[in-house]
Amino acid sequence: MYNLLEQPWLSVIYHNGVTARISLIEALRNAHRLQIAYPNPMDRIAVLRFILALSYWCHANTQVDISITESLPTEWCSWLVENQKYFDLFGTETRFMQTMGLKRVRPVTDLIHEVPSSTNHWHFRHVTDYIDGLCPSCCILGILRLPVFTTIGGRGFSNGINGCPPIYSVWWESCLSSTLYANWAPTEELGIPAWLMELDLRQNEEVMLLTGLTLAPRKLYLPDPNPTVKQCANCGSNEALVYYCHLENNQIPDSVKWNDPHVMKSNKDFNIKSNIGPLASEKKAFLTRDWYRHMALLMQNGSTIKSGNRLVVGFTSDQTIT
Repeated sequence: MYNLLEQPWLSVIYHNGVTARISLIEALRNAHRLQIAYPNPMDRIAVLRFILALSYWCHANTQVDISITESLPTEWCSWLVENQKYFDLFGTETRFMQTMGLKRVRPVTDLIHEVPSSTNHWHFRHVTDYIDGLCPSCCILGILRLPVFTTIGGRGFSNGINGCPPIYSVWWESCLSSTLYANWAPTEELGIPAWLMELDLRQNEEVMLLTGLTLAPRKLYLPDPNPTVKQCANCGSNEALVYYCHLENNQIPDSVKWNDPHVMKSNKDFNIKSNIGPLASEKKAFLTRDWYRHMALLMQNGSTIKSGNRLVVGFTSDQTIT
């Protein structure tokens, strides 16, 4: 058994400078004393969006509001404990963001963008498919990245609800509770989060907030970890690892109506995307380098109504470059 509420998978840094990997419940109870801490900005965005969606869900079911100066409501934690069955990663029929009965087998390292595949040798370190694996904590990160950063994965495999991964922008304050408060924008009808049930969108359907934040364009199922303790291919921790997964496409219709609250848009209301040119043929690797222009558009569009810190993350990929 491995439950996200109880097991230490979430990387944080406390105000006294101490870093730790803690459980989700512990992070929520001490949210005013710590902040999410990952070296990869993709994980900071993905984990924050998950916790924000989780907070909306708790708020809707407890009717208790968030506060900027205090820890998160104890009623939220009580609600999560009552519904902890939805957050089991292994071992039960109800698994977190997973679908039973899938047949297509892939190396579990497909979940982590910066871990190279066995056919791609141009990296400082190399892994071997099905021989190198991921620890449960990194499997969770891979699952949380799926709704946010999934690209087209070959014929028949679509990207996420935002299309080609756009540039994301969120408020980023000194502690987790302040960060959640700064980004707090629940809607009247939240919809259903993907950890409750498998979601199937129809053409031209209007997507609610919790659905859009959590819907993954891949169906996934993880086998239980192998009890042999080895080094995780992503974080290097010595744990029992997962070596393969079942991964299939979950088609999201192009015509769904969805307005992501964290996507940077142009003055023509198009999602702003990161572009990259191959190093062999372009003078610059990153073609979209003038971030100040995007921030100016963000303010012009009225999204910036207060002062604070912004975390801006653009995902871009061209074969060997991420």
